Amino acid sequence: MGIVARQATLNTLLAYFGIGLGFVNVVLLYPRVLAAEEFGLTRLLVSIATIAAQVAQLGAENNCRSAPSCFCIRWYSCSARWHWCST
Repeated sequence: MGIVARQATLNTLLAYFGIGLGFVNVVLLYPRVLAAEEFGLTRLLVSIATIAAQVAQLGAENNCRSAPSCFCIRWYSCSARWHWCST
């Protein structure tokens, strides 16, 4: 359990560091560097990119299984269906 506890602690610290970095960027740095319109535009672009990434994932797994050659190098056939290779 020592390895798991160490990894959990490291993950927690990195998550808090990321939250702190985001706070510094959004609350302290952006308002001083960007105008209100520019700051709003950055928030809008991030929101649009997040929604577009989620929409792009719809059906992606099914597409990868039917045509794996465009996404992975090695694949194998099992029960007449294409599956991902683990190695």
